[in-house]
Amino acid sequence: MDTLVLKLAAPLQSWGDSSRFSERNTRHEPTKSGVIGLLASALGRYRTDNIDDLSDILFGVRIDQPGHFEDDYQTAHTMKLENKTNQMVFKETMPLSHRFYLSDAVFVACLQVEASISQQYAEAFIHPAFPLFLGRRSCPPACKVLLGVYKECDLVKALDRVP
Repeated sequence: MDTLVLKLAAPLQSWGDSSRFSERNTRHEPTKSGVIGLLASALGRYRTDNIDDLSDILFGVRIDQPGHFEDDYQTAHTMKLENKTNQMVFKETMPLSHRFYLSDAVFVACLQVEASISQQYAEAFIHPAFPLFLGRRSCPPACKVLLGVYKECDLVKALDRVP
């Protein structure tokens, strides 16, 4: 087994696990599903693609800088082209959305994977097929995501070794 070590740092992150409708919460730390989604994006998988092969990956996270919560209210309107004036006008207002984020948080996340595929996954983080985001599209990483690959090392030992 090898362990991929990731640094998850950004001005804003959002790691939701139970949000519904117009209120979008975030957890204090990255979720396994969020980080597996990050890997799937790096590998070039679409949302509709099967990711069953990624479900057995072991996941661990260390909170290096907890950050603090921020919230944001967002509104949206639909527009239509008015035939008489040939201008865009508001058609209807969409529901108000309340979104929560982690600000200035830094995490070290580890993915323990089979040694035979660790290099493929590492390359995907170095040259991702799709842009990488930390929870939402408005949350790009502040630095390179992959810190390294620890060969023949479980994720607990890898988390201990990373400064």
